[in-house]
Amino acid sequence: MIVLSLVVVGAAGFFRLGVDRFPSVDLPTVSVRVSLPGAAPEEVESLIAQPIEEVVNTVDGSSELRSVCGQGTAIVIATFKLDRNLESATQDVRDRVNTLGRTLPETRRLPSFRSLITTALPF
Repeated sequence: MIVLSLVVVGAAGFFRLGVDRFPSVDLPTVSVRVSLPGAAPEEVESLIAQPIEEVVNTVDGSSELRSVCGQGTAIVIATFKLDRNLESATQDVRDRVNTLGRTLPETRRLPSFRSLITTALPF
């Protein structure tokens, strides 16, 4: 009787157990910002954003790569898989961007790197 009552209570609790179909997920993200004063968005895209995207795309564990170009500024945002360590991903991105060296225009400012954890929206 005791075992049967435990099975009935367990089954009733199991079917009333709520499941979050869209859980909130924190994704490791690294952004690279580079300024090229006085440049048009098209120039920034071709001279700054595309070369940075090409080298950041080779970093292990990247799942999404986006860039935003504006008047004199390019921001490249790399989102990584959940199992990727944020500090090592930031260091890998920094190392890859630093390999560009002289291929970027000399009038640009030094790139700034920012590590952050973004929350994925449930859609």
